[in-house]
Amino acid sequence: MFSPLFSKSGPSRRGLHRLLRVLFSPVLTKTQKFKILREEYGIGQDFYDTDMIDSFRKEVDAMCNLSQGVKEYGIKIGKEEGYIAGSEETLVNIILRSFQQGFTVENISSITDMSIEKIKEIIWKEMHVKV
Repeated sequence: MFSPLFSKSGPSRRGLHRLLRVLFSPVLTKTQKFKILREEYGIGQDFYDTDMIDSFRKEVDAMCNLSQGVKEYGIKIGKEEGYIAGSEETLVNIILRSFQQGFTVENISSITDMSIEKIKEIIWKEMHVKV
């Protein structure tokens, strides 16, 4: 039987790449994955005994859970980075508004727990005002 994983000259990188994309796809359902594995790679009940199929299903389930875990981890990191970026942007806005309202750099430093030099740097960068 021909397998897309092998060509006449040896293992096919394209076939292996496709197989891995199918297994780790966050979009395909388990049923869709098994259908592709059966139809494109000959991996199915027609060729293997029940114990082997059960073992294979468990391994695919684990890979599906792994890809879901990777996706959830990426979302978590993205949220954390977004929160940090949002917090920094808010702090910069507070510094600029305070300065525009007449607060001294020393007052702003006291309120924000930032160094006077860092506050001067932010004011210069955002407003082009030398303090």
